[in-house]
Amino acid sequence: MRLLTGSEIAVIDAGANREYGIPTMLLMENAGSAVARAALEMTNGANKAEIVIFAGGGNNGGDAFVAARHLHNVGANVRLFLLSTPEKLKGDARLNWDIVKALQIRTQVVKEEHDVRMAKVALLNCNLIIDGIFGTGFHGTATGLVSEIISVINNSDIQVLAVDIPSAVDATTGQVEGEAVKAKHTVTFGWPKCGLVLPPGVYHAGELTVCDIGLPKELLANINSDIEYIDAGFCRHWLPQRSPESHKGNYGHALIVGGSGNMFGAPVLAAGGALRSGAGLVTAAVPKPAATALASLYPEAMNCPQSDAINRLGGKTIVLGMGLGRTDAAQALVRQILAKLDRTAVVDADALWHFVNLKRNDMAKVPLILTPHAGEMARLMQISVEDVQKDRLSIAKAAAKHYDAIVVLKGAGTIVACPDGKLFINSTGNAGMATGGSGDVLAGIIGGLLAQNLPPAVAAAIAVYVHGLAGDQAAAVLSQEGMIARDILYYLPKALAELHYL
Repeated sequence: MRLLTGSEIAVIDAGANREYGIPTMLLMENAGSAVARAALEMTNGANKAEIVIFAGGGNNGGDAFVAARHLHNVGANVRLFLLSTPEKLKGDARLNWDIVKALQIRTQVVKEEHDVRMAKVALLNCNLIIDGIFGTGFHGTATGLVSEIISVINNSDIQVLAVDIPSAVDATTGQVEGEAVKAKHTVTFGWPKCGLVLPPGVYHAGELTVCDIGLPKELLANINSDIEYIDAGFCRHWLPQRSPESHKGNYGHALIVGGSGNMFGAPVLAAGGALRSGAGLVTAAVPKPAATALASLYPEAMNCPQSDAINRLGGKTIVLGMGLGRTDAAQALVRQILAKLDRTAVVDADALWHFVNLKRNDMAKVPLILTPHAGEMARLMQISVEDVQKDRLSIAKAAAKHYDAIVVLKGAGTIVACPDGKLFINSTGNAGMATGGSGDVLAGIIGGLLAQNLPPAVAAAIAVYVHGLAGDQAAAVLSQEGMIARDILYYLPKALAELHYL
């Protein structure tokens, strides 16, 4: 599913009228009608329901005015608070405000503290709040009376329906500065916005419904960036069906290189990820303690001394770095392996630590997949973790271009960024996956899918989706607190089965 930024939505909205002659009033009518339908569902028909609408002075407010009219017409008791002066309303929004006034729907302009208190009173017997204050063009921080109203909304314990995007959430980054509306349900128009699926915006959006309001799909051709939401449909499209006549050689060979000292579990988990994601063969180049653990947990995998890894690279997909350590010897091994690769490799964990000190020109000219968490990304880009988290999308994109590699920025809403600017945002996963070894499993899954000759970016995108889906299934049974990385491995086949057979 295609995702758009706030600026891209503005381009599409303008193009609908300029290039196709679609009246902007028609688009506003369609949007407001969609909001009204969602409100009807949330209030079991809306007849006699008490609905309070907060509207701003832009087109988002205009959509809310249309919704107010439709809800009034089906018997809802609508109370509308305008967080602007009527004189500032323009165009379609102004016309719909005039219709609201003509219908004698109860309205109140919020211009002083008394009006905020009146809003609190209106919410005492309210069934639904509709948030139409700010739209996708909002940036920065809500201030003054608007901030107070948003606080009133959030403290009301009443279900909230957001128009297009919860007010004061950045449509591109998902960032929230100060107060932002927390909705139970968001109705968005045309295509979902990045800020609705990236944290923290995703936690403000609630249940998301994408409504067609008549924007021509051809307008996507006007958009330069390419951002995809990784969902089940995407994965089903790309996951290959196995031939009944196939054999293990058809599904590739993954070589896991990692482990050191007392960090011998990491490459074992990665090997499990590669096996469980369908690699035909898996070999782990690991220290002896890891080889013992591997033989116990995954006798299906082969092993070899880590010192022999450099001689085992040919024809294999390499997954490098889990538990490898940060010694000079480890850095030398990473350098040697990256110089001799003959196909795409996954660079994870300690290999990322050493990667910063290496020159890309000294590496083999093959695609690399880097898998940093926020802390590792901060080191890769020489910025703070806070800077990474403020705009994960842009940072991932910049890192992919800088290192000429596919970058998997792990975390809530994991991002896969490609050097050509293409971006993927994941839709699965939960906080229970914030546990030691989870990233090792993911690295192995990416390697297992790469071994089966999926395109590198696709392999990374599917891997983060099934990894998150397995984590969601584990959490549903075991709880987020109780799950560990091996539980993700246990549920991984079930996640893949869901994609193949459901």
